[in-house]
Amino acid sequence: MQGGARQITVGLGAKPTPDLRFFLFANDFKPGLDQQLLSRKRTIDGENQRIDVGMSYRHEPEAQSWLKVGHSHEASIVDGPDAFVSSTRKRTVINPEREDLQFRHTRRFENELELSFGAEWAHRRDDNDFQLWGRPVATPSSYGQDRNRSESM
Repeated sequence: MQGGARQITVGLGAKPTPDLRFFLFANDFKPGLDQQLLSRKRTIDGENQRIDVGMSYRHEPEAQSWLKVGHSHEASIVDGPDAFVSSTRKRTVINPEREDLQFRHTRRFENELELSFGAEWAHRRDDNDFQLWGRPVATPSSYGQDRNRSESM
């Protein structure tokens, strides 16, 4: 494989008071790869991004709460000869997106009992497109889409 990729990762945290803390984590990855497959070139291109922000708050020495929100997005394109049938060209476009929210609270009691509870929510969207060309036609001979949505609590 030839090509390159660019990746940037940032992590920041702040503690404005002894009881209050914030954080941010972000990642951005962009590949650009060329692969020789069956004497023809296949390209892999796209981006992958993730960001998380959160906070924690200590209500008192024995009780603390956490909150985190996250989002990710990907756009990947693979275009070139099909790995299984050398006379065809295949193009795949993948676009997943995810969001999540998480909350947790912990309380320690005098008898050393610790109680934690939390809640999570997540949403996922997957949009995928597939195209296949039989040589030497200029338009795809077959086309497909895959659309999925899911949510969890």
